[in-house]
Amino acid sequence: MDLLHLAGLVALLFIVLMASGVWIGVALGLSGIGLYLLRDGWSGLQAVGFVAFNSMNSYEFVALPLFVFMATILASCGISKKLYDSSAAVVGWMPGGLLHANIAGSALFASICGSTAATCAAMSTIGLPELRKRGYPDAPALGSLAAGGTLGPMIPPSLGFIIYGVMTDTSIGQLFMAGVVPGLIIALLFMAYIVLRSVVLRDHLREPWLGPARTFALVLNVWPVILLFAMVLGTMYFGIATAVEAGALGCLGSLLVAAAYRTLNLETLGHALRDGVTISTLIFFVLLGGMILGHGFSNMGVPQYLIGLVVEYDLSRIQFLIICTLLFLFLGLFMDGAAMMVVTLPLMFPVILALDINPVWFGVIMVLYTEMAAITPPVGVNLFVLQGVTNSPLEQISKGVFPFLVALLVAEVIFIIWPGVVLALPEMMY
Repeated sequence: MDLLHLAGLVALLFIVLMASGVWIGVALGLSGIGLYLLRDGWSGLQAVGFVAFNSMNSYEFVALPLFVFMATILASCGISKKLYDSSAAVVGWMPGGLLHANIAGSALFASICGSTAATCAAMSTIGLPELRKRGYPDAPALGSLAAGGTLGPMIPPSLGFIIYGVMTDTSIGQLFMAGVVPGLIIALLFMAYIVLRSVVLRDHLREPWLGPARTFALVLNVWPVILLFAMVLGTMYFGIATAVEAGALGCLGSLLVAAAYRTLNLETLGHALRDGVTISTLIFFVLLGGMILGHGFSNMGVPQYLIGLVVEYDLSRIQFLIICTLLFLFLGLFMDGAAMMVVTLPLMFPVILALDINPVWFGVIMVLYTEMAAITPPVGVNLFVLQGVTNSPLEQISKGVFPFLVALLVAEVIFIIWPGVVLALPEMMY
């Protein structure tokens, strides 16, 4: 059976499994096993076990549950409310009002979380009741909450950067640094749209200025979180700690922050541990299934086939990135970011190297693709998170999120034209 027919059969199997409601980790794993069976017969099962063990047997993956646990500790302590209130005090007076607080609060929460779904869920639980109470229209409110969630994978510590770094043998510390400026640029683009929308529609959505004393007090209330973020990134930036060691420091720091807020007890600690184990297990389950499938395609020679196509059609970097953007927008219709990454990276990364594209820079672009997928109607993960948390119609969420999807595309153009905004911090590291 030739390469294209085999790939088509496996893709069909995956689509059937997803359509039948199977968990995505199971669908990816079974598709990968099917690939090995079709290619090598029963002897292919030995290769499945070998690939599964070796692909997950990485010390750097220890950073993932550590950063997850850091986030669940702080989330269990009610930190999201403090972050939202401080953000509202700082930016709520601008045209668009609390819609800016959705973005700024999400950016702050992303600095301790790293997950798009968790950031979206945490901020929507706090933000939407306030927005509705004050008469904000649902579409832009829901859109800004879904878009704010996309900052989770970009602003470090990012779970997406950990996965990318392990799979491509790229420095996780450099990837974290590379995500800082792009994350801020994306947040500013979101807020610029909110201001533009408010001015054009003259909706007069803004909150009263609380005065410098009250604003300073609310900002001071979240200084432990800002200090924790600076400690985690600073130790990596100056070469004091690896990503795993920084994750361990983050866990310890989050316990100290919870103690400082006087919310640390056995109940909150147990809740954080349970959530951390659940989230980490689900992520690793998707990673395992995706790596079996991705390595199966890689062993078939798909990367070499793709490199041959690039050479044959003389594709430039820009043309290749346009194809990647369209591909990931399509994959985002039925796959989450982690699944897309683990399936496509074994195939695409050799092409990236062949085109002499900087791996750290492309890591940011790859995470940006997962952000787009998270808010792409009709089945972006953040849309369903919002629907589940707020009981809002999916059509209304999709309507509100579209301008923010355009803003992410604008961000991609900025990063392509000026790659220095991505690479400036990594190039200044130790």
